[in-house]
Amino acid sequence: GSVLGQGASATVHNLGDGLVAKRVANDPGAAIWEMQCLLMIQPSPNIVKLVGHMINRDGSFDLVLAHGGRSLTQVLHDRGHRFPVHELLNIIHQLGQALASLGEQGYVHKDVKPDNVLYDNKTVVIIDFGVADYTSSLGTEIIGTFGYMAPEIFVPDSPIASADAFS
Repeated sequence: GSVLGQGASATVHNLGDGLVAKRVANDPGAAIWEMQCLLMIQPSPNIVKLVGHMINRDGSFDLVLAHGGRSLTQVLHDRGHRFPVHELLNIIHQLGQALASLGEQGYVHKDVKPDNVLYDNKTVVIIDFGVADYTSSLGTEIIGTFGYMAPEIFVPDSPIASADAFS
């Protein structure tokens, strides 16, 4: 299908019918980690749903995800970075619910940013759990998008779920 986006380690292809394939070509371990996270996280209307996975002939790994809407980055751009207050509050509320759910389950997303949030003018969905981690197993490696990182990310062994809320 058509390419919807490309990041540092993956390309997202539109499969149609509300599904996308996130193809991880160079690091199947990262794809497996993301799949494990999505399988372990309790379902939430604001967290992307894993539908399946495929290993391709070239060794790349596809995660098949339920996909709705466009990235918040795209929506912000299209709207000239303007939202009615009630809509903005709804987006913030839904993001808060998703992050609270992750934190209650012991996870930190570690890369919350507009590119990793989908929005269909009603529902917000957090995507891209490639660098997510358990709060109990965080090490000293700093991973994420610099401009969206909470200050405590830079202190060894300190990131906690509330660091996602900073983003």
